[in-house]
Amino acid sequence: MKNSAVFTSVLISISLLSGCETSSESVPPADTTAPVSSITEETTVGTEHNEVIPVEYNTLLGESIISLTLNVYNGQNITEQVIFDEEALNEIQSMISAVPVEKTEEWSPRQIKLPVYGFKIIDGDGLDLEAAWSDGYWITQDGEAYSFDFDFETLKNSYEWMYEKVWDHAVAAMPCAFFLCRDEIGWITDHLEAAEDPVEPPENITAELADQSDDVIVVRLSNNSNDESEKGWIYNEAFRIDFFDEKWYPVPRMPGEKIYSRFGLILFPGESAEITCFLNMYGGLPAGKYRLVGDNFSAEFTI
Repeated sequence: MKNSAVFTSVLISISLLSGCETSSESVPPADTTAPVSSITEETTVGTEHNEVIPVEYNTLLGESIISLTLNVYNGQNITEQVIFDEEALNEIQSMISAVPVEKTEEWSPRQIKLPVYGFKIIDGDGLDLEAAWSDGYWITQDGEAYSFDFDFETLKNSYEWMYEKVWDHAVAAMPCAFFLCRDEIGWITDHLEAAEDPVEPPENITAELADQSDDVIVVRLSNNSNDESEKGWIYNEAFRIDFFDEKWYPVPRMPGEKIYSRFGLILFPGESAEITCFLNMYGGLPAGKYRLVGDNFSAEFTI
């Protein structure tokens, strides 16, 4: 079984909800400064153009690992398991670190083959990192691809994992999904999953696009009721972004992006409020039709 990809700055999980605020050429030389690996030997490989590419040997995973979570997507669902055993983690770290790797520009998320493996790691410094692997390529949380020949199926079956869960999700719910679900052309809808219909706001509550720039969307919420006896409409600042291509698909954020938003806000009759939603956690949205979806409102926009 061909396995490859890099355990670089390794792993963390991604969530689909974000928050907001109210108010082809030849393969170039490998990057020897890649955070995931370092050159340990002078071995070189020639290309068809006689370029010399250093062979890198990864030293990923840091000096210590507190936990390793393994996600496996089989085309129908995702199985998630975690391991905390220090001895087992040290063994896995040693095996992974011994694998020679080469940075490549030839990988594309459109060539993903099953199964897809995803990794979430909490290291000794308490940092959450993530990576993914498919068909011999390791994808780092920075979006770099490396050849990485390793038998992850055997690794999965060789240790006692804990807290197994099975999720009915697609590639979009895997670690590094941001890089697995889009390329220079745009979103790969085969790797996304259809969105649930948003909850519509109650009568007299409207949501509309108030302003838009490359990385900011401003949505105005209005309570148009004239009944001052009403207690007010409760809303939250949390949101997701959906992309439209015949149907709506939630799109993943960049690895490591965390947004902290306020909950339980109240909009009284006759009042309006603007929510400023920052889109930079999506790494620059490709052109297309989108909607911002809150827990009880939505507003469409176009890039």
